[in-house]
Amino acid sequence: MFSRLNRVIPIVALSLGLLLSVGCSREDARGPATTAESEVTASTLQSSSPFPYASITAEQLQSHCSQAEEGLRSSLEKLENMDGPYTEEGFLDQWNTFEIRLTDEYSRASTLSQLHPDGDLRTTAEKCVVAFNALVTDAQMSRPLYERFLRVSEQELAADSRHYVEGYLQDFRLNGVDKDEAIRARLKQLNEEILEAGQTFGRNIREDVRSVQVAPERLAGLPEDFLASHPPGEDGMVTITTRYPDFGPVMKYAQDDALRRELMLAFHNRAYPDNKPVLKELLRLRRQRAELLGFDNFVDLNTADKMAGNSETVAEFLDLLGEQVRDGAGREYQRLLTQLRQQQPGAEQVHPWQGSYLMEKVRQREYQLDAQQLRQYFAYGRVRDGIFQLVSDLFAVEFKPWDTPVWHSSVEAYEMWSGDQLVGRFFLDMHPREGKYQHAAAFPIQVGVRGQQPPIMALGCNFPGEGDPGALMEFQQVETFLHEFGHLIHGMFAGHQRWAGLSGISTERDFVEAPSQMLEEWVWDYQTLQSFAVNSEGEVLPDALYERMVAARDFGLPLDTSRQLVYAALSYKLYEEDPEAFDLDERSKAIEREYSVVPPMDDTHMYASFGHLTGYASNYYTYQWSLAIAADMFSRFEREGMRNPIVAAEYRDKVLSAGGSRPARDLVHDFLGRDYSLDAYVARLQQASGNETGNQSMRAEL
Repeated sequence: MFSRLNRVIPIVALSLGLLLSVGCSREDARGPATTAESEVTASTLQSSSPFPYASITAEQLQSHCSQAEEGLRSSLEKLENMDGPYTEEGFLDQWNTFEIRLTDEYSRASTLSQLHPDGDLRTTAEKCVVAFNALVTDAQMSRPLYERFLRVSEQELAADSRHYVEGYLQDFRLNGVDKDEAIRARLKQLNEEILEAGQTFGRNIREDVRSVQVAPERLAGLPEDFLASHPPGEDGMVTITTRYPDFGPVMKYAQDDALRRELMLAFHNRAYPDNKPVLKELLRLRRQRAELLGFDNFVDLNTADKMAGNSETVAEFLDLLGEQVRDGAGREYQRLLTQLRQQQPGAEQVHPWQGSYLMEKVRQREYQLDAQQLRQYFAYGRVRDGIFQLVSDLFAVEFKPWDTPVWHSSVEAYEMWSGDQLVGRFFLDMHPREGKYQHAAAFPIQVGVRGQQPPIMALGCNFPGEGDPGALMEFQQVETFLHEFGHLIHGMFAGHQRWAGLSGISTERDFVEAPSQMLEEWVWDYQTLQSFAVNSEGEVLPDALYERMVAARDFGLPLDTSRQLVYAALSYKLYEEDPEAFDLDERSKAIEREYSVVPPMDDTHMYASFGHLTGYASNYYTYQWSLAIAADMFSRFEREGMRNPIVAAEYRDKVLSAGGSRPARDLVHDFLGRDYSLDAYVARLQQASGNETGNQSMRAEL
């Protein structure tokens, strides 16, 4: 759906953990607190009653949702019949009150459906989402509301209000408010069916955790702490699941080639065959919706309110990126094949289950970088505290424990303060468990509104460390943590607009990853790493090891980028083409062969567990698009200092705190002093690929 009322889907990390963000300077550098912050103080928020996450039952949640739905529907009817004045202080204020409550109810129910440990409550929360989604649909297709927003648009408006109203008018049109009654009725039905299919698709992934049983001797090569946490069962066998804390280490370290193949087979068959017909139906429903709205395909509809603007721009963007990394990916593939032949003489190709393992071997041989040696410096508790400290130092904020109910004993709650001003509150749900969302994502829970309520968010991740803060993380997981934390602070800094639809992470969807992707750069900063990269003996990450990390950083970038292009092209092409004209398995394998030098794995069905095909839908390209903008924004920190308080303050105020109050390209222009360019990202890809600089450059107007 395309309404500002429905910008509550989680901001997720890259699939399979390939990548995985940001804030403000010290008070003396950035001046006094902003008006948005100053109106939300400790004294004004003490009266907020916490939601009873720890004690609420499925029945109580259903009762709460039913009462909320009834009240919201009554409010919607009053808005539809409201007389003037159609001004900011008149209609918009009352609309804002309605939007705040609907957004919060929707957000909380959506988060509970993904993270709560009780299966019955998750199911009830999904039903609540359906009910609130129906309200969203009714609002975004209401002609009386549309006419009232038109009347407001005729008035003298402040700049943020003008942007807010014009955005809503676009949303109304993209949802068919100007169509006849029969078409609008069908569009409403399609919205309900699309939501149901998307929920089913996500639930099937969330609840399908597979495993393999292996003899202990087959785990040769795995780290000692991994082995200690996976003792044999009564039958003498060790259970290895498809959850990320198991999957990642096995794919990187296990010497047993057959074990890696077996586990990857299980991983890429999650939610299959159940999700094949579900996805086919989802593609069909969304295409119908696009055609009813006058678009040739769903991609054009889904990009109409994004920076890209249309499917042609997305296709051009993906092709241009593919040109930058094709040769480099081919050369890296040959390096992996050479490494494989040292272990398997006569090997003719590198298989998908061998890639991570062989890349680790090449790093050890050519860069003297051993990931097992590196991971000893990244204990979960130290990483968490180090990320807190980085954000505190960079943006002059403080993190304090928040005494509030949580939905699981492992969940932690915190507040972020700037001086005596509360910036936001958040939950950390960081460890895997049965029935929980299986990737890494930032979930909105409460929209922040200036002078009324602070933003509240949650991180849902799947890292080691539950009950043991000394549990070791892969460096890639540290990047993921920082990336997701970037979404969290973006949402809190941005959560102080006066209009709910402009507050929080409410910029164009193909920009929202850029701040988090940029913050990842700090995990490569030695000053940052020294603050938390400490082993169990108290030794800080050595200079020499850090230098080897940096030297090896771009090895694998062309291959990783080509893999991301597989996901982006799969997302784009499945939605751009007529779903009746192709078989999902044949089409997905063809796309893999087109964009990746590594041949697809037989007997797997990756699309069935590719959760982004529901939320991001056709727009997975956004990760690469945002990454290009992130590289451009980071160029200023590179020039003026990664911990320059003035630059950090300007970045917080001009990009993060602005929320959705202006178009993303304007926010970036304010920070850089010019239009954004994609050249910085192209240059990095060219360098990593061994290409000559000055090759075809990406146009800033993409």
